Amino acid sequence: MLHKNIIKLAALLWCVLTVASCTNEDFDKGNNGPDVPEGLPVTLKLNIGTPEVPVVETKSLDNGTTFGAINDLAVLVYDEKGGNPIVTFHDVQEENQTSVNGVTFDAKTGKHKIYVLANVGSEDAAKVYTTEQALLSSQIESQNPNGTEMMLGFVAKDMETSINLYNSGDNEVIDITGDASFEAKVVPPYSKITFKITKNLPSDQHVYLAITEVNVRHLPVKYSLLPYEKWTMENGVSGESIISLYENKSAKPEDEVGELATGKDFYMYENLQGENNTSNGDPSLKTPVGLEVPTKGDGKIDYTEWFEKWSSVPCTYIEVKGNYTIFTSEPGVNHVGDGEINYRFFLGENSTSDFNIKRNTHYNVTLAFTGLAGKNELQYEWRVQADLENSTFYPKGELMIDGSKEDFPFWIVNTNIDKLSITTSGDKTSDMKLVYWDSYGGRQSTTSFNEYVSLPAKGDYQKYAVVSNNLGVIGATDGVGQNAYIHEDTKKVYNSEEDNVNLRNDIVAGKIYKSRTFQMNSADVDQLVVKEYPLLCLNNETDIININSKAVYAQRIDRPAGMIDGNAARKYNGEQGQGAFYSYLPTPEDLALLVRIETGIFQPEDGTSYWTTEGPYYWNGTSVEKATGISHAYVRCVYKSYKYANTIKY
Repeated sequence: MLHKNIIKLAALLWCVLTVASCTNEDFDKGNNGPDVPEGLPVTLKLNIGTPEVPVVETKSLDNGTTFGAINDLAVLVYDEKGGNPIVTFHDVQEENQTSVNGVTFDAKTGKHKIYVLANVGSEDAAKVYTTEQALLSSQIESQNPNGTEMMLGFVAKDMETSINLYNSGDNEVIDITGDASFEAKVVPPYSKITFKITKNLPSDQHVYLAITEVNVRHLPVKYSLLPYEKWTMENGVSGESIISLYENKSAKPEDEVGELATGKDFYMYENLQGENNTSNGDPSLKTPVGLEVPTKGDGKIDYTEWFEKWSSVPCTYIEVKGNYTIFTSEPGVNHVGDGEINYRFFLGENSTSDFNIKRNTHYNVTLAFTGLAGKNELQYEWRVQADLENSTFYPKGELMIDGSKEDFPFWIVNTNIDKLSITTSGDKTSDMKLVYWDSYGGRQSTTSFNEYVSLPAKGDYQKYAVVSNNLGVIGATDGVGQNAYIHEDTKKVYNSEEDNVNLRNDIVAGKIYKSRTFQMNSADVDQLVVKEYPLLCLNNETDIININSKAVYAQRIDRPAGMIDGNAARKYNGEQGQGAFYSYLPTPEDLALLVRIETGIFQPEDGTSYWTTEGPYYWNGTSVEKATGISHAYVRCVYKSYKYANTIKY
């Protein structure tokens, strides 16, 4: 009996020693290896990265970049049924990493589903996801992306499998048998969008578009760890969440669109709203599914009802606001209009049918205005709300001139009255001339404003102009009131020519000017404020009366000379002067001095060509260089005494 018990004890001890001597290598399942017991603890390795960002092109080309940051991570190892997670948490040492290699995590042998969660915050936060279902269905409230959102990855044997599993949303079971290395891609829940506005308007016609506001509307304020279809206005999309991309700070409505000409980036959470293929490839008919464009009894679009519907559609759209002015003619057609526009269009994978904004994707969108700047769209297209029936001055609000002896034109649009009255504030006389044209005497001008000036106003638009009555140099005349140059901040009046040198910094900064306000009788709200800036003294001489003066003054504002050659440009110097002073094309030395001193609001741009006595030259940032192959160049004349015009040296 004792002998049999000893035999049984020896057999049991042998079994225990055999199991205890096993290594992780023995757990590998091979043709000749034993089955591995489930539930034995192991430590595994994981390499994590973010995927490359696809670039979706809609109307322009731009290269996307990878985005997404990993600041901490948690590996969640669920059992085969998606429960009982083992959680391993790690802080990432360096901030905003896009890949982390060699991360260890705890697991047990057997069949499991494994996930990695980036930017979860803490081990306790990761342990909240007690089941696979809780993890995959998670929705997170957040107003807009900040770059450190939680990102989910499916752990697999390689990166390609990981991203394929993520895209399908269905993880595969991994049989852990021992030491192994895995990989995973974590995916940002947001997209990057680059929005541009370009304008290529005809230079020979009067078409102007000034962008004043650009807003992105109907943005998701939730994100999910997996792609989610679909957010609704009640769950996920907010009509109050708006990204402002642009605010027009320019006083000149003919300016280009500033920062948006080169592109403005913003990020937004994924918003998948499907497709509608009923547009037949026409971008102007791109409409979300189930949203019918309402029409009136005459078949025309009911814009009031239509734009009310936009508030209930969860598709993300961009709204561009601006001022539009057109006064031009084609054979048999007269295009006239001025007013505000609201241009709205939906985002998506294309411009005709798709309303899906996918996560981890860089979209490039360009809104291009060409020709008549969408005149037909402004009148007929459902996306555009326009009020072009105003009677107004153009340019709108403000006209900047300098003290040279040349007309600065402006227009009054949509005037069909026989006579137009213009009143002016302040003094009854001014050294600014108001210029107009009539069918009897041609070009007319006046400086007298007793009560108002009655002007011809035939047709849908009429051209007028303002010109300095006296050469605009500080101290050239004893100016008071409307005739005086005044400092914008101190309100001090300047009457001495010596101030032209002493105040040069304030002059180039646009702090000193004289102004006059013109008011139309047909629209009380419309005013045109004319600001006249003094000519800029380029050297330390200031006298403009003495024929022996070596003073040099320059125009402040570019004149478009059009397609002219150098000889024609030299004829630009009309004999318009005061005292001994006349206007001339600048020498290259004059131009170099001008752009070196003019650092304020009228500074010539680098690379812009200007006509000189030696042909076109441009400023390269440090000096002027001769331009070649140029048919278009600007003109800024200089004023010099006739005696020293060709002999002044600097």
